[in-house]
Amino acid sequence: MQIMHNAFEYLAARLPIIISDSAYWRNEFAGCALFVDPEKPKDIANKILRLLENDKLRSKLAKRGRELMEKHYNWEKESNKLLELYKNI
Repeated sequence: MQIMHNAFEYLAARLPIIISDSAYWRNEFAGCALFVDPEKPKDIANKILRLLENDKLRSKLAKRGRELMEKHYNWEKESNKLLELYKNI
């Protein structure tokens, strides 16, 4: 699914995201995304409209998303995981 592939890039670019509602994604993106049932187009449309109509919500989600990227998904943290993986191969 395209949304999942680009979620981290969107957050890094300070863009709010709408993402599939699952326990994993709720845990990863709590506070910086709106969650939808991917099989309910009206739910998706409502969340898109909510973002379009609410500047404050867009800004809040974007800010929190960028903070998440800077604190948890930055290259320094990810490079350590990668180096550990290489050591264990």
